[in-house]
Amino acid sequence: MGSNQSIALLSLLVASAAPASPSLNLSLAAPCAKAPLPQVCDDAGLCHQDNMHCPPITTDPTCGEHPHSGRDGSVLTWGLSYKTANAQECCDKCKTHPKNCNSWTFCGLPVCWGLDTGHNHTYGECWLRKLDDVHAASSFRQRGRYTEQWLKQHRRARPGCAKNEPWACSPTHVPYTSGSLGGPAYDASVQHVTGGGWGKVFWKLEREYVAPPGPLPLQLELGSRGGCALCHDIISQTTWKFLPYDENFVVVLILA
Repeated sequence: MGSNQSIALLSLLVASAAPASPSLNLSLAAPCAKAPLPQVCDDAGLCHQDNMHCPPITTDPTCGEHPHSGRDGSVLTWGLSYKTANAQECCDKCKTHPKNCNSWTFCGLPVCWGLDTGHNHTYGECWLRKLDDVHAASSFRQRGRYTEQWLKQHRRARPGCAKNEPWACSPTHVPYTSGSLGGPAYDASVQHVTGGGWGKVFWKLEREYVAPPGPLPLQLELGSRGGCALCHDIISQTTWKFLPYDENFVVVLILA
């Protein structure tokens, strides 16, 4: 079997095996003043709060604000106990911090959902940091909207999400807003996505992200690469190997 035939066979198996997966309607606007935010639900009744427009940019241009983002870097203030009235005040605190702060992250929602389930992040958290390079893309920890993989995978992270309780499930987009002093200006035409899991969070440009296919026989989670009995059942007389798909999945390539 040639390489083109292998790819064609793989595509055929993927198309035939993939069930129709529910998708979220992320087009609904969500006014930030409401608590909780409106929810968007998929066909299975799994709901997530729509914060696509929350929080908006509210700081002056010198703050370098990028909505739906959180930063990495050396922590100067612990946001759980260091709070400000709004994002502008958080930025201003950074500007006057004695330890050369150049980045800030602010929680502008009643609750800023996070994977660190030992903490409950709430409005006003102001995390000040010092970045080695305010222009480096690596300074971002999360950006943009969450992938459907993220939303589905983390529904068990906090109690109450199974019942669609407000703030118990991840929102549709990164809840924080952040900025870097002297860093790149925000460009609304450039969108990002965040996915992965604890210790393996990733973000990338929306245009470069290819969502993994649905739950297929030819898709295995990392850590269970050793067994693919179902693959053998479907393509019993072929040779196959695993190829990385992204941080969380691998796919099977059928060989001649």
